[in-house]
Amino acid sequence: MQSQDPHFRSAISLDARERRELVGWGSDIFDSEQLGLIWRPKQRQLLLYDGGRPVSKCGLLRQRVLVGEQALEMGGIGGVVTPPRLRGRGYARQVLAEALRIFAEEWRLDAAMLFCRPALVPFYRAQGWQQLTGEVQILQPEGMRASPVPVMVYPLGSPWPAGPVSIDSLPW
Repeated sequence: MQSQDPHFRSAISLDARERRELVGWGSDIFDSEQLGLIWRPKQRQLLLYDGGRPVSKCGLLRQRVLVGEQALEMGGIGGVVTPPRLRGRGYARQVLAEALRIFAEEWRLDAAMLFCRPALVPFYRAQGWQQLTGEVQILQPEGMRASPVPVMVYPLGSPWPAGPVSIDSLPW
């Protein structure tokens, strides 16, 4: 019996077909090579299928983040992609909403966080994400440094606390 579309699939990694269809359409599709950052691999991939084929995905991970003196359990989202030919159909919105549901209901986390290209800040704001205005410290092989890209958060309960943000992890 085939599953109904659209539907989600969670996996540790993309299979060859998913990789080809979702991320095989260009080089530097996340426009991040010029940043010179080392990125953290995601723990899970959340894929949206429609019409029997993968149409959008995002990577998920769990990370503790220090905000001021408060430690928050964070759901990290990265590698959000919908191939250009499929954009404008709401697929990325659906995969992001499902990721937030997983973080809130299954993983029971405090908030979600992502690192964002400046051009995509309006897209995420329209989904309810908040851009952090202060410096966010991230880990790189040479040590801690300020994130060179906007960082967005989505509180999953309490409002986002005030204070400097430090992530003892590579960005995702």
